[in-house]
Amino acid sequence: MTQRGDDAAMIAQRLASDEFERDLALPDALVGHADVVDNDDWQLARVQVDALLIDWSVQPVSGDHNVTAS
Repeated sequence: MTQRGDDAAMIAQRLASDEFERDLALPDALVGHADVVDNDDWQLARVQVDALLIDWSVQPVSGDHNVTAS
């Protein structure tokens, strides 16, 4: 968040929020039903999303309208 220029006070507020804690784990109801993409590394996240699209028989498309396109 610091690297993208977020305000330090807003970062502290976000990290202290109940929503932040909630979002750190997959809800039990989704375990085994959801595909989780770790977005700590944008390039890796793009690869993971493209792989999911292929698994779901959706062909990734290059271009501005597809954020995962290489």
